[in-house]
Amino acid sequence: MQRTDAGPACFPLAELRHAVDAGIASWLDRGGAGADDPDLLATAQRWALSPPGKLLRPITLLAAAGAVGGSYEAVLPAAVGIELAHVATLVHDDIIDGDEVRRGKVAAHREFGLAHGMLAADSMFFALFQQLGACRRTGVPAGCVLDAVEALGAAGQQTARGVAQEVALSGSLREVTAAADGGIAAYVEMVRLKSASLFRAACHVGALLGGGSREQAAVLAAYGEAMGIAFQIRDDLLPYVSEGADGDGDGSGDGDLHAGKPVCSDLRNRRPA
Repeated sequence: MQRTDAGPACFPLAELRHAVDAGIASWLDRGGAGADDPDLLATAQRWALSPPGKLLRPITLLAAAGAVGGSYEAVLPAAVGIELAHVATLVHDDIIDGDEVRRGKVAAHREFGLAHGMLAADSMFFALFQQLGACRRTGVPAGCVLDAVEALGAAGQQTARGVAQEVALSGSLREVTAAADGGIAAYVEMVRLKSASLFRAACHVGALLGGGSREQAAVLAAYGEAMGIAFQIRDDLLPYVSEGADGDGDGSGDGDLHAGKPVCSDLRNRRPA
């Protein structure tokens, strides 16, 4: 679907998901991560990426491009890249939290060892920027690609700061909840940084690469941040409700619902998110 002057394009969600699935599969195949491939790093990446989660961030990126009248085919490499980066954060989260299950199977660092788990995740972080560069070959202006690199670099910094804040709050929930505001401000700020930053970046980058104005990109970025905060709050409530163990997401513990990951993980680690 190409950009037109008729206004924003409304892409069917099923079509967007299929496009992202195909893009990830193509990325894995180019990396040589076949079933019998001796490259343990590539095999660990395939393990971490399968089965796929809800693909909310890449689908949101594609939808944001459509909202400003852009072509989702042109920004698809970036959408694949943002999912690679998201899954990389999940691998790191599992290592930090000491979790052994992800998406209903053994976590990558337990299956392939700590070193290969960390290296597989690090490689996927770098692949995000490689994927952004590929957008130049699909017709996205170089200036837009550079703006997107800046936005995603900032998101990565915010995510790391958010995880650091989460670690600092761990084990001190009594002190946090005793604060004048019940610790709500500290929790929301941590969530904004750790979880909502990548949702914000997905909307922001989709608009930038889709040819939107800076004003349009800013509005969509704010929407993505609000969505990310709300989604994380829902995720964090799941361990306290009876249906929490039956969540339907990828179990990220960062806004994708807890399915496939022990719902007691955050409680065990005394973490707010």
